[in-house]
Amino acid sequence: MNRKQKIIRNTILLIGFSFLLFTRSYLYLDPLAAHRASERIIHYGPSEVLHVEDFSRGKYVLGKYDQWISCNVVIRSNRLFWRFGGTVTGFEVDKEKPLFYLAQYSQPEARAFGVINDQRIEKVEVHLTDRTVLSQSSFYEDMFLLHWESDAEFRKIMAYDASGAVIFEEERLR
Repeated sequence: MNRKQKIIRNTILLIGFSFLLFTRSYLYLDPLAAHRASERIIHYGPSEVLHVEDFSRGKYVLGKYDQWISCNVVIRSNRLFWRFGGTVTGFEVDKEKPLFYLAQYSQPEARAFGVINDQRIEKVEVHLTDRTVLSQSSFYEDMFLLHWESDAEFRKIMAYDASGAVIFEEERLR
């Protein structure tokens, strides 16, 4: 085998092994590719990505699939690659409540997200145990995402209409 053939062979082998490394190590060059792979692994979706939001270690991917919602965590790995976190599962929306929400923790990051079933809702507030109040009044279609990076825990959620009247309020049971 001459030098040119060896270079071609080695290049093909290098590309093949690189492909195997990426597909078997669950490392991706794009955060949305990591998100899609996580959904495929649990046979969920593909969800419609409504919003992607940065946090200190990566991104939250807010999505909707049929009657389900999810907030997937995608984490930066080795400054160049992305891998999916541990919260891939979708949750079926309860249409009976004016606001369906979930609070998830992976300390020090935490988030509350959900879907607005009552179109009168104009603002959502999350109250934390350290007396911090997070609010959102511009939504991603009919979904919201509030996140914080502290040891404070979710205590209460409230939803208001345009005039400031409370439409929904729920406190976490201790």
